[in-house]
Amino acid sequence: MIVDMTAGADAFASGLFTKFDLTLIVVEPTLASVGVYRQYKGYAAEFGIPVAVIGNKVTDEDEEAFLREQVGADLLSIIPYSKAVKARDRGDATAAEADQELLAAFHVLEERLLYTEKNWERFYRQAVEFHIRNGKSWANASVGLDVSKQIDPDFGAKDFVAFLN
Repeated sequence: MIVDMTAGADAFASGLFTKFDLTLIVVEPTLASVGVYRQYKGYAAEFGIPVAVIGNKVTDEDEEAFLREQVGADLLSIIPYSKAVKARDRGDATAAEADQELLAAFHVLEERLLYTEKNWERFYRQAVEFHIRNGKSWANASVGLDVSKQIDPDFGAKDFVAFLN
């Protein structure tokens, strides 16, 4: 599943970030953009959420080197700045062919994403954790009961996986 989120830590308020096997953060070669990545990575580390970076709108080797220096091994792929993409965004129908550089960058992403495994233990544990947190912060008052009582203590991650299959 791909979810488009705004910059920053919005996904951490609800626990949405725990539902992904891997979080891809699109980072442009600027300090502000790298700052958003660092903020997100810091929050995600507490919960063991893997983070990878896609360098976006990279115009030259200096910008690529900047991203490599700033995000290190988290840099998964570089998407170069593309005049063709800009032209399509302006409605230029003659710019319909994709750039070869863009196709190569997306191929790297495809390879990585196909082999990301689901950590069912973490997924289930965090689903329970955020159900309880949300109950305490707003849901219990909203429905007039303790929603943590909905959690079966004998039901675990293995049962969850069996249920899904």
